[in-house]
Amino acid sequence: MNTDSDATPTKARRPQRHRLHRQPHPRPQLERLANGVAVAKLRVASSATHKRGETYVPHTNYLLVKVFDKRAEACCEYLRKGSRVLINGEIEYFEWTSADRSRRYGLRVIARSVQFLVSPPADPSR
Repeated sequence: MNTDSDATPTKARRPQRHRLHRQPHPRPQLERLANGVAVAKLRVASSATHKRGETYVPHTNYLLVKVFDKRAEACCEYLRKGSRVLINGEIEYFEWTSADRSRRYGLRVIARSVQFLVSPPADPSR
């Protein structure tokens, strides 16, 4: 009999998927990997409120997002600060060493799909 309690800690699990419905800030950056694959890096602003005592305090979170291939090129061409997007992807943990040589940790979203929720501006310089 195979039950959930039979699962071992070493058993591979599917990555968790998350959806973001927010605004990019600022314009995405496009890079190319050595094999030619396009990679867009963008920050997405997400506004929330937190209750502090009897008042609600607004707070903005900035999420790092990586987008690949044709989606990356489309993001760089059409997204501007304030554009609304729906991002479906997986959260990835990463580490880096800062300029002061301290070890840093963070989370980013690896986008599997990006949906533009408003039309791109007519003038790409906006």
